[in-house]
Amino acid sequence: MHAVQRSNSPPGGTSSVSSVRTKQRIGLSIGIKEQLIKIARQNSGAFTLQNVRNADISIRTFYRMRDAGEVICISRGVYQLADNYEGSQGSPEYAIIKARIPQSVLCLVSALYHHELTVEIPRCVHIAIKRNSPIPRINYPKLRIYRMSEKSYNSGIDQQLIDGVSLNIYSPEKTIADCFKYRNQLGTYLAVEALKKYLSRKNAKPSTVLKMAEEINRRILPE
Repeated sequence: MHAVQRSNSPPGGTSSVSSVRTKQRIGLSIGIKEQLIKIARQNSGAFTLQNVRNADISIRTFYRMRDAGEVICISRGVYQLADNYEGSQGSPEYAIIKARIPQSVLCLVSALYHHELTVEIPRCVHIAIKRNSPIPRINYPKLRIYRMSEKSYNSGIDQQLIDGVSLNIYSPEKTIADCFKYRNQLGTYLAVEALKKYLSRKNAKPSTVLKMAEEINRRILPE
């Protein structure tokens, strides 16, 4: 008689095992994607590898999702989800700035544009930082960086949701004062036009503009 060879494979053979493992991977991927959606919403649509690590997500698994096209790298070390889930995506340009230079403040021409105090469309994003703050290398978007004294930097900072991203931005009054301070580089016309538009508003506060001008008593240094 021949001995009967018994198999340790579960009913259904290796195909069933493969099917179970596939379902497990799919379930894992869905769970991680839900975590990434939450992270993206908490960070105005973009997130970094550090955000991923802080959520205890395997970097290897994250890279598999990236290679599969579920996650997109929009700048060095900054990512967005490929699919647009509600609240999970914002402007790539501002999302990158938010992720890489969170201490920056939208200023001058960029701030004027968002306050509707100029018709000039910024050719780059104007941001302010403290004079001695380090700046990471960013290839995109194109930036114009202004290093300010701590007193000038801290004056008039507001927060606004701009193109889906929560950003620091200088108030209209601080922005106008900065434009006059920097009029030799930006042009006097830009500052005057902004002031006229501002003063035509019912809620204009000319005294606040003068106060801001007094506070920024040091020259703004462009990088």
